[in-house]
Amino acid sequence: MRPNHLRRTARIAAWGLMLVLGAGQAQAQGKAVVLAMPACPLSMTTIPETITEFTLPSANPLGVDLSVTGTLQTTDQTSSTLTLTQVDFEAGLSGLQFSRTLKQVGHLTGQVTFDKGCTKTDPYGSNDCTWEWGETIATGYGGALQEDVQSGRLIVDLKVDTTVPFQFTCPVCGANCTVNVPEQLDNNEIWALMFSLFPFPTFLHFVPAPPPPPLMSESFTPSTIPTDSASLLNFTLTNPNADRSLTGVGFTDNLPAGIVVNNPSGLSSSCGGGTIVAAAGTSSVSLAGATLDPGGSCSFTVSVTSATVGSYVNTTGAVTANESLAGLAATGSLAVTPLTIPTLSPWGLLALGLAILGCGLLKLKQRAAAV
Repeated sequence: MRPNHLRRTARIAAWGLMLVLGAGQAQAQGKAVVLAMPACPLSMTTIPETITEFTLPSANPLGVDLSVTGTLQTTDQTSSTLTLTQVDFEAGLSGLQFSRTLKQVGHLTGQVTFDKGCTKTDPYGSNDCTWEWGETIATGYGGALQEDVQSGRLIVDLKVDTTVPFQFTCPVCGANCTVNVPEQLDNNEIWALMFSLFPFPTFLHFVPAPPPPPLMSESFTPSTIPTDSASLLNFTLTNPNADRSLTGVGFTDNLPAGIVVNNPSGLSSSCGGGTIVAAAGTSSVSLAGATLDPGGSCSFTVSVTSATVGSYVNTTGAVTANESLAGLAATGSLAVTPLTIPTLSPWGLLALGLAILGCGLLKLKQRAAAV
């Protein structure tokens, strides 16, 4: 998977961002994410014809089918419609499909083309596109905003999987926008992918996506232990954002059956502000409420043990933060071997026997001398 390619394309991909924003706000049980919208005004600008490319993930990041359909609308300070677009997005297990229809356009021009997979074109570029996971697609885009937008609204009316409504209104500029990202879209790769596919109008190319989530790794030291011995399970979390903190950082790790937290737990942590739960004898370790400074990292260690011989693969739950979508899980491996009782070689046994015999003869000699 190549999320960097997706992010580069996503910077010129406003419609897809609107798509995801709309899919988030109406979900009452969604996760709140605050997006820092651009300052007003959005000045008149021209983006020359530009060629870039993006690469789809090697497989569906969600692992399940997803469809999003509905309309996206932007207005200016006079409530005049800048764009009104019908969108249709489907992410399946073998690939994805999308189409869009510009129902109304005002005060701007633009065109987006793709080099493969599309069966139709219109004045606004390529349409009715189908791609397989893992494909690399070249994109051409350009356009112009023909007025200064002092204020305005983004109005979204969508449905996920044809039944779940997602409707919200957000300022186009001048104020932060809080969106509730539902479980279906709480995934950085699908977020980036979706707003990479609808890059029109291009004048909104600087509207931000949520920041990248925390990164996490884990390791066992030592990675091989005898039964009933201890290994230190270490977790390291890193903030990949150089310009902002991540708060509420946390995850849960349900240890594989056969591994438990040692007694004592040996807990040691540098994760400030976070709460770690690792009770001796239990099979769960969790972190909640930690804060990672820009570019910063923290780690914590807990002692674990096992009474059962075997090879264990430990995979955590996804790491999360208040400001971002869910990150990736971490994985580590531990091997538990039978407890080895030291034994002597045949020569060692012979030497031990001779030593015992020698001691016995010496004592007999000493007793005889004493008589």
